Formats: sequence, structure tokens, C-alpha cells
Amino acid sequence: MLIEYAGRKPVVDAPSVWIAPQAIIVGSVRLAPEVSVWFGSVLRGDNEPIDVGARSNIQEHCVLHTDPAYPLTISQECTVGHAAVLHGCWIGAQSLIGIGAIVLNGARIGRHCLIGAGTLVPEGMEVPDRSLVVGVPGRIHREVTGAEVAWIAETAGRYVQRAAICRAAIEATDGGRGSTWPPPGPAP
Repeated sequence: MLIEYAGRKPVVDAPSVWIAPQAIIVGSVRLAPEVSVWFGSVLRGDNEPIDVGARSNIQEHCVLHTDPAYPLTISQECTVGHAAVLHGCWIGAQSLIGIGAIVLNGARIGRHCLIGAGTLVPEGMEVPDRSLVVGVPGRIHREVTGAEVAWIAETAGRYVQRAAICRAAIEATDGGRGSTWPPPGPAP
């Protein structure tokens, strides 16, 4: 569902973007080509913009939000794992945010980073490129390997494919009349 908020409208590069039924996109949110937003996620750009880069995926039940002076940017080919919370932060290209991780205002995650499941990245933390961050609070554990960098890129590609499969399955099930993006043509 796309919701305008105080004159701010979501910008979606259809038809390659897929928004699952029950996902909610509010206000100043831009979704680049081949982005997927999965079931139950909320992206709320009511304070500052949210920008999601090409081929990134926002998995089920994520919350993306901003505060005044803290926009949220997710660069291209990123994976945001199930139930993660991103708040007013910056995520570098080809990074993976693990299941249930929390990244707070002003944090900057470099390129090719892995943020472990359940990790809390505190406000203002600067994470260098190719870092594995784990724990509460998050601490840099080691450098990400070449194999892990490749795996992150493969994960983003798999989610582009999965979005196409889900879109087709929903269209086959209900003629596309669910709250999916892009909206279908006229009902038969």
C-alpha cells in the first residue's frame, strides 16, 4: 500500500519494483529498479526521505523510519533481513543487515558489510567497508571474506528472482487484485 503523507508521495520505479501485499510505504520513499519490499514491512518517510537502491530487498516485517535531520539510505544490492529495524542510517552497497538487527540514527555502514542477526548498531557508529559487526552493542568482529562478499551479491540477485515468482503467484491466485505493486490492469 502506498500512502501520501503531508504532501509527500512514495516514488516507485514500476514495473520492476515489487511491493508485497500488506507492505506499507508512507511519505517520502523512493524505490529504485528491481527493489522488493516483502510482506508486513513498513517504510515510513514522514520526517525525512527514505531511499532504497536498485536490486535491494526489504524482507518480511522490517521497519524503516527516519527522524528530523536523519534520512535513511540503502544503497544498491543490499539485503535487509526479516524483522530488522533501520532508523535514520546509511547502508553502503552490497551489504547485508541480518535478521532482527537494529541500526540507529546517524550510523553509517560501509560497502560489503555483514551486520549479524540481532546486532544493535548504536547511533553514530561508523562501520568501515567489508566489516562483520555482531553483538549488543555491535562491535567489529573481523573483515568480511571474498566468499562472503560474493554471497551477499548472490542473495540480492536471488531476491530479485523471488519477487518475480511471488508477483506471478499472486496474479495467478487472485488476478493481481491484492494490494501488490505494480497494480494490475482492469479486472477480468
